[in-house]
Amino acid sequence: MKLFFIHGAGGSHLNWLLITRELKNFEIINVDLPKVNEIENYVDYFKNHFNSEVVIIGHSMGGSVGYYFSTIFDNIQMLILVNSAIFEKFNLNLDKDEICEKLYYSEKFVNDCKKREYLIFKNSDILRNHIEILNKFNPFKYLGKFKRKNILCFHIIGKNDKLVSIEKLLETSEILNCKNYFIEECGHMPHIEKPNEFLKILKNILVNIT
Repeated sequence: MKLFFIHGAGGSHLNWLLITRELKNFEIINVDLPKVNEIENYVDYFKNHFNSEVVIIGHSMGGSVGYYFSTIFDNIQMLILVNSAIFEKFNLNLDKDEICEKLYYSEKFVNDCKKREYLIFKNSDILRNHIEILNKFNPFKYLGKFKRKNILCFHIIGKNDKLVSIEKLLETSEILNCKNYFIEECGHMPHIEKPNEFLKILKNILVNIT
């Protein structure tokens, strides 16, 4: 079984390494999202990965990309969102410290974020591109097709997200009929901030297909 991981805006495949290294019984596809003009353009980059059964795990903006892929490709067994408000628009006109404070709940992670040169800050052009195409994307255009496919949907949510409100995350779950799993004392990046809890939930979800 293939697991297709999609990072959030401004991130990279590195965001998932704490998780993917623990999933040795699966074929892992862990991609970097390039600069494009619209989310729909990603199909040409990644279509070769969808010639057999796939589970998509998408964080934040990656959830929107995964949602779109699930309406286009026929081999997707399951969509797993991670703190993804697909039906929300974003303005990330923030400096580094402000972004760090919104990404994490724990002061330890906030302070560590501020000290390090993470990819999200080194590649600000990519971050801006990701936000631009995310805000242009119309998820309602594909909602009917998504629902007709009856794809299993799950949503892993860091309950103390300071970047996206819990109401917006739950709204996405309700519209897509996702089952929610919550991680307490955790912000927008549960796969980094609480990797053990995240892995336990993810493995529990994946039992449905193995």
